Amino acid sequence: MWQHAHFQFAIENISRQALWCFFHAHPFYNSEQVSQRYVEVESGKVVTPALPPKLLSVWLEAVRTAMEGYAQLSALLFPVAREAFLGVFPGRRAQEQKWRAEIQKKVQEAARYVLPLGTTAQLYHTVSALTLHRYARICRHAEVPDEVAYIVEAMLQCLRAEDVDFFKTIEDALPLEETPEWQCLGEGLQTRLGTQAFLEDFDAQLGGLSSRLVGFDAKAPEVLGDAVRAVLGLCPSQLRTEEALALLLAPQKNPLLTQTLNLDTLSRLGRCLFHAHYVFKKKLSHTADSQNQRHRTVGGSRPWMQAQFVPGHVDVVVPGLVQALPEAREAFEKVVTKLWRSIENLLEAKVSADKALLLLPNAFPIRFVESGALVYFRHKWMQRLCYTAQEEIWQTSKEEVQQLGEVHPQLAQWLMPPCALRKEAGHSPLCPEGERFCGVKVWELELKEYKRCI
Repeated sequence: MWQHAHFQFAIENISRQALWCFFHAHPFYNSEQVSQRYVEVESGKVVTPALPPKLLSVWLEAVRTAMEGYAQLSALLFPVAREAFLGVFPGRRAQEQKWRAEIQKKVQEAARYVLPLGTTAQLYHTVSALTLHRYARICRHAEVPDEVAYIVEAMLQCLRAEDVDFFKTIEDALPLEETPEWQCLGEGLQTRLGTQAFLEDFDAQLGGLSSRLVGFDAKAPEVLGDAVRAVLGLCPSQLRTEEALALLLAPQKNPLLTQTLNLDTLSRLGRCLFHAHYVFKKKLSHTADSQNQRHRTVGGSRPWMQAQFVPGHVDVVVPGLVQALPEAREAFEKVVTKLWRSIENLLEAKVSADKALLLLPNAFPIRFVESGALVYFRHKWMQRLCYTAQEEIWQTSKEEVQQLGEVHPQLAQWLMPPCALRKEAGHSPLCPEGERFCGVKVWELELKEYKRCI
């Protein structure tokens, strides 16, 4: 019964940190959220914890710095983004005003990296009754337990107002002390901060990449070939492995690959892709991973975030557009350094980490391990190799497919963005994005030639 009943909630003024660490940190939900990529963030839209007056002034000054930095970066980056955009689309110079909103979106995508994790969001969030039971049981385990517990209780109160008996059997919140994390770190789980040694070790393993392939089944192509033959009742002499893989991944052979809806898990042959599995170590900014985790079927073991925060070490991912302009890079570094210092001041004053770290910028890196079946990675990579995808996720997708090509070239050759798939299938128009066309004939490029300026 609990899985059949679903509820939709309208949620406002929730921190982006609460969404990342709890409400979007599992597979069993659906959300429609206002995006910072496409909607300008209003000044002051940041949660404010209860603090003594002196510490509150530190908090508010840090928020003011971040908001002013966001506005400053937006102004600095617009001319750069404009020239990059019109360089890709020279024919649009005559109608430049028409495209200003599109250019502004590119600017906002970069400028938002200085916004605090406490910046608020609004969304519709749909979950089953079973998921609500789980929320109530584990809500105190989030990085912002007070905020998450308050929202979960508000959800339950909304439902009790409609049916007082529906959640009468709900369990109390599970104490943090009963978790394996607590068994390992004890009270340090809530107070321990990260170390420089961990950051350096993890980044060294990445070797300059944002995503490193660390696990796979060497026999995956053969396993997939056997799975296809089992579905069709054929022997290797009747269907070679290369032909079987083409039935799965080649758009000339498999018309389902270019459908708007993702039909892989409903197709008998598509389900064969469950049998190839890949594991990556990754480093993404908090803002990029907030989008990356929405690919809910590609699971990630994300950190207890304060364990990756190191006082005195400003640790951020710098978006490409900011790197391209020295004045913007200087303004960016000034803001994130101010936020770091403010967090350190709050921590030294014994403000809890769950509150102080809400001032971390969106640029803060999340280091984690992610894995999934090829059936889910294929869909993700198809979407995120598109040049309209968020910059960091596009870059990691490119790196991941390149590495897959080194171990399983017979699979990676068919992992491509929608336009290239449509070309292979003989469909037109090649780009399915309409006016959102990136301006680059990506379908004519090899993966190693992929390069973006915006």
